[in-house]
Amino acid sequence: MTFKISDRGRVASMFRDLFHIDFAQFYDKTVSVIFFSVKIDVHKFDDWLHSVYGEYEEQQNLSMKEVVEQNYGSGAASLIEALL
Repeated sequence: MTFKISDRGRVASMFRDLFHIDFAQFYDKTVSVIFFSVKIDVHKFDDWLHSVYGEYEEQQNLSMKEVVEQNYGSGAASLIEALL
């Protein structure tokens, strides 16, 4: 699933409802314009996940997707996947 740039407000609302944090800090405007769809900066999102859940790759042998799925549900994991 992809989200058109015009869907940014809806994506921001979904993101806030799922993660309880503002979407704007992760929104990648440049990449979104290039791909004509809403995209996030995966590095910023990963940094935020690490600030909340620690070094999950090394300590728990989990991927970013697994951490999102375990803590926020499959819908949240699907949303992140669509925004990459």
